[in-house]
Amino acid sequence: MESLKIYFNPKDQINAKEEFDFFNSNKLLKIHTILTPIEGLELYDIRIKDRFKEDYTFLNNDEIFTRIRRGNCIVKYRIGQNEEFKVGRKGLVKFFDYL
Repeated sequence: MESLKIYFNPKDQINAKEEFDFFNSNKLLKIHTILTPIEGLELYDIRIKDRFKEDYTFLNNDEIFTRIRRGNCIVKYRIGQNEEFKVGRKGLVKFFDYL
């Protein structure tokens, strides 16, 4: 098997592990795990748990509004025994409230 090389631009990275922990601990959010055919690589899609209250959640929770974007994706991969987290895709800010 060929070795997997993952390249990320460090200028674009926020603390992905901290973001993942926030997403995982927030009761208003849901993390959908996407397994990949690449051993040791998982994707996590971040969503608002109650899609019918999505606009209400964004309007009433500044932290969620700031952190959650369309297409949020966290990548977890293993190098040896170490787990690394990176932001795979930031997405666009939700823009439902513009005129």
